[in-house]
Amino acid sequence: MTSKVLSILILGGENSAEAYSGHSVRGGSRGYVPQLVGKLQRAGWQVHIECHAPVDIHVALPLLQRLNLSRFDLILLELGHTRLQQPSNGRVTSYLPSYSNTLYDRIRSYSKMAALWLLASIGQIGLLREVEAQLANLACYLQPYRRRLVVLTPMPHPNPVTNWLRQKGQDLFRQYGRRHMVPVFDTTTVIGQGEEFFVDAQLGQLSPVAGDLLGQTLFEYIQTNALLPARPELRQRRGY
Repeated sequence: MTSKVLSILILGGENSAEAYSGHSVRGGSRGYVPQLVGKLQRAGWQVHIECHAPVDIHVALPLLQRLNLSRFDLILLELGHTRLQQPSNGRVTSYLPSYSNTLYDRIRSYSKMAALWLLASIGQIGLLREVEAQLANLACYLQPYRRRLVVLTPMPHPNPVTNWLRQKGQDLFRQYGRRHMVPVFDTTTVIGQGEEFFVDAQLGQLSPVAGDLLGQTLFEYIQTNALLPARPELRQRRGY
């Protein structure tokens, strides 16, 4: 009988790091991978994971171009985690045009969000335009593999400015999913900004509860959308 081997490629942040033993990169959060792997194993799959983390959208394409994507049954991308967040110095000026640096250095978090919203409405946030261009390139390159691909939207974040940027990124991911017919798993349907979802408010590391919820729901999404090989013995002969 042919072994039901499932080969998965994961690109993402610390919440996507491979963790068969149940430990995260920094030891504070399990992420979603252990729950997903456990669900797949209970469904009868022998799971092999190749994980590249932390990797974000600005370096994802060169990495994917070096890999033989045809050997993977499933490709999971969790991107936007570092590109769509408030700078570590607490300032938002790197997201704004240079002429406004002095003004926005003095504005606090909620005022910053109002300024960001205004600038986004007139297309002035360069970072979002950059992410949009990178996402478009990724979507085009991965089009031949779309039947084995799942893109996760940027995850919510407890920091209000970062979460605002993530929301804009989530909109972009959904838009390109529809445009390129790529499955997009919406993380906002599972986790929110509440403290119960995170163990580190600065880094946005998922709590064990959030990781389990995300992994379980992602498994259900994969099953519902029939993204796993129908018959394992055909795995090597799939032409897409």
